[in-house]
Amino acid sequence: ESLGGRSAEAVILAALDDPNLEVRSRAVSAVIGFNDASQTRLVRHLARRLEQDASTVLRTQIAVAAQNLPGDWTALVHALADPSVVTRRAAEASLLARGQPEEMALLVQVLQEDARIAIRAARILAAWPKEEATDALINIVESGPTAARSRAALALGLRGDERAREPLERAANSDLKEVAVASLQALQDLDLLDSLPTLEAISAHASDIRVREAAENAYNLIARSFLASNAEHPMDVIEGESK
Repeated sequence: ESLGGRSAEAVILAALDDPNLEVRSRAVSAVIGFNDASQTRLVRHLARRLEQDASTVLRTQIAVAAQNLPGDWTALVHALADPSVVTRRAAEASLLARGQPEEMALLVQVLQEDARIAIRAARILAAWPKEEATDALINIVESGPTAARSRAALALGLRGDERAREPLERAANSDLKEVAVASLQALQDLDLLDSLPTLEAISAHASDIRVREAAENAYNLIARSFLASNAEHPMDVIEGESK
């Protein structure tokens, strides 16, 4: 449509540069109402503003609006390094709401390569709504950089996907103490009875005291959780199932 001789797109672009923050904020909201090629161009413009605008309020509103806007929003991943915690949290929420594979791929990359936002990326992947995140985190645990392997292990524990148990058990036997301890903590979070034999063996034979203690803590917590609702000892149950 044309507004006073100008297209609606031109009006929105002009409003995004208005010195009045309220006008700029309304312009961000208005982009959601477009459904044509002009929306694609406006989305690209908003993505740039998310990374460059001086106003925390506007950056946050753009991050929130991204939940309902199509297109390339990998800028949300970069926004995890925003100086404002409010903007960062809005970016996290939008990434999870969108669940787009391109954005997940970038999160996996920064988890391994960007120390500034690696922990935030791991936290998002721990809650990612699609199971592909489990596969990506398992790959990092098995072959990623040391620091990334530890973060990925912890994220796997929080995801609660039983497919992570065996990869985490292998990682719990790693010669890298940080990876081993993180994997043991993740197994504790998974809270699976089938992990008890591995945890028992590590608590008895690991050479490092931190690893032994982490294995013992995980074993005790999982066993207590099981005993709270069952009369049998958990190891008796496991041995009975294996016969």
